[in-house]
Amino acid sequence: MVEIGVLGVFAGIAVAMSFFLAYFLIVQVSKKNSAVVWLGLAVLAIGLRIAKSIIFFIFYEISPIGLAIGFFALASIGPLFLTYVSKSHHRDKKISSSILLHFLIPVVGAITCFVITPDPLETTLYESATLLLSVYLGVVLYRHLRFQYDTSVEKRWISTTLVVGWGAWSAFVLQHLAGTIVFYAYGSLVASAFIFYLFMKVLQNPPVFGVKTKKVAVSNEVLAEVRRSFELDRVFLQTGISVNSLSEQIQVPAYQVTKAVRELYNKSFPEALSHFRVIAFKELISDPEQSNFTIEYLAEQSGFKTTSSFYTAFKKETGMTPTEYMESSQLKTA
Repeated sequence: MVEIGVLGVFAGIAVAMSFFLAYFLIVQVSKKNSAVVWLGLAVLAIGLRIAKSIIFFIFYEISPIGLAIGFFALASIGPLFLTYVSKSHHRDKKISSSILLHFLIPVVGAITCFVITPDPLETTLYESATLLLSVYLGVVLYRHLRFQYDTSVEKRWISTTLVVGWGAWSAFVLQHLAGTIVFYAYGSLVASAFIFYLFMKVLQNPPVFGVKTKKVAVSNEVLAEVRRSFELDRVFLQTGISVNSLSEQIQVPAYQVTKAVRELYNKSFPEALSHFRVIAFKELISDPEQSNFTIEYLAEQSGFKTTSSFYTAFKKETGMTPTEYMESSQLKTA
């Protein structure tokens, strides 16, 4: 029992730390980066899931409330991480109805846990939520690996948050495999360790969160150089082009390239690449000499590395699939 008590103390500290960290991210950091609100909520959800274990084993008489809160938190971690990464990639502040739909399972499951307590179905619900969390984290990891970040700092930070997400998931899996209360408590300790890890990362690397720096204006020369690279040299046709490689080509710091692209086209560097590549594809399909080539081949000639990235970018840019666009163009010229 002493061992469980010690582990409970560490878990309690981690819960308090997660609440503090969530407050810091949501209230303070979100002023500079609105996407961080969702990360703060994800940290809060992990903390609540750890708190569920404390509530259930120490305050058993209120275990229905603890189970309901724990399930809601567990089932919300995945959607919160997905929303955080999506908002970070696209810098979109809007909360769409599709985002809210992701939280339907957490709400329904939490109500079920509260009503049916005690019941073996609770274990099934928690195991299902843990499995669903791995699916969400897998989707987030896939998007993270495919996304072209403006800076390596941003990429490293998203990687750090994914480590925390997968670490918490592994702790929850450990709890499902636990044969004793002590082993279950160790699962809480593992989840707590990743909260401590994230807390230390925040302390070690505050600039990641948008600490104010002196603004440096982009010179007209840099703007002209970046414009020439995109509109005359058509660097977007290079499938491996990145902000760093373009920076080396034109001898301009990467952060200035990023700022110039934003100022010229009101887009991030990856978004600007996709925009110009879609335009290049449209030019190719309007050329009669290219009519015998496949869509996939023309997409590759336009600079797209994969077919899937081409279809996604084209749909986002035009609201249509390439086939629908070609059929629409043919009708207009008929």
